[in-house]
Parts: sequence; C-alpha cells; structure tokens
Amino acid sequence: MTRTEEVYDKFATLRRMLADQLQRPVFMACGPYGRQYFDYFFRESLLFGRSIVFTTDTANDKEIPGAEYSFGQLHQVMSLSEYDALVQWRRPVIRLHLSREFPAALDQMLDVFARALRRMQR
Repeated sequence: MTRTEEVYDKFATLRRMLADQLQRPVFMACGPYGRQYFDYFFRESLLFGRSIVFTTDTANDKEIPGAEYSFGQLHQVMSLSEYDALVQWRRPVIRLHLSREFPAALDQMLDVFARALRRMQR
C-alpha cells in the first residue's frame, strides 16, 4: 500500500475499533518495517494472540537492479512467509488481501470490521 496519512488513519481507526471491542491492546506494524516488529514480537517468545496479515497488490512497484523480481514482489513474499510461519506455529491468523482501489478498499474494510464487531456485541 502507498504509505499515506490516510492509509495510516484508516488502520489506526481499525486498531481502535478492535482494541475497544476486545478490551485489549492491539499491535499493528505496517510496510517493510513491519518485518522488524514481526521478528521481535513473534520470534522472541513474547505473548501474542490472534493475528491478521494484510496484503495488497503493489501500485507503485519498483524493479530491483540486477534481480528478476521487484520490491513489491519481495514485500509480498515476506508477508506471505510471515503468515505461513504463524500457520506453521499453529497461531491463530487470517490473511486479508485488499485491492488497490484506495481509499474505497480501506473504507470497505472498516465497514466489514464494524459490522462484525457489532455482531460480537449481541
């Protein structure tokens, strides 16, 4: 995803919605630096719960000089490997793939989560 203030605001809204409903802290790490957080939180035996790995198609992909793959493909593979590692460790995880249609995809994501969280309150 393109790292814009709007994208961060939408994910911050999602984090607040989840934290309020679940009554527990919700950690989010975005973009290529998310891998560093993943290593620390998931491989250093800290307690953690359910995970959601968000992926998307890369809108502004750049080629890596001398490589047969792009930065977008590299980040996608890294995200999928983190998801696969959580599955292999039998951790509760889901993967949600968002389309490139921003901000509509983010608005739709927030709507889906809001409806699901309302259903949990019943």
